[in-house]
Amino acid sequence: MLLLLALLPFLYPGQSGKFVRVNATNEISLSIPANFILLPDNAVFERHGHYRAPVAFYTDPTGEIDLSISQNVSRWRQEDIEIYKDFYKANILSLYDDAEFSKEEIKDVRGQQFAVFEFISTLREDEKSFRGPTALRKYTYIMYTVYKETTLIYNFTSDAKTKNQWSPVANEIMEGIALK
Repeated sequence: MLLLLALLPFLYPGQSGKFVRVNATNEISLSIPANFILLPDNAVFERHGHYRAPVAFYTDPTGEIDLSISQNVSRWRQEDIEIYKDFYKANILSLYDDAEFSKEEIKDVRGQQFAVFEFISTLREDEKSFRGPTALRKYTYIMYTVYKETTLIYNFTSDAKTKNQWSPVANEIMEGIALK
């Protein structure tokens, strides 16, 4: 046990194993790795081209691990969580050429019901590309909920090769979500 505690800071590459509590908004707080930084809206747009800025967008110092929180107006109700989960799974499947789910569930986090998905996605580039056929594979842990007539989306993404390293971190982040 003592050995595990001594090795804990080295289990997650690129960070010390320490988490800090941040307030993404007045109503949303969560714990994130201490070395994650908040990207300003213009940097998010440059990297990802979002037409609407997320509520908050955090990244690790290398810029390879992303955590975003988005909020949209919703007509869903919390009681519709099962239908909501199926709807968002279909949405995920429509975005990628392939998605291998390791987690697909309804989960209670601090009294709030979330539709939860953990998966590896594959997006193939055009076969006629000058680089030839390539595939972009990403690890994603994403949670959706209905909160005060909005849909909140928490999305953690890294390269698929780092899933085993970052999955415990993503789980800890998502378990630390608190809504006021």
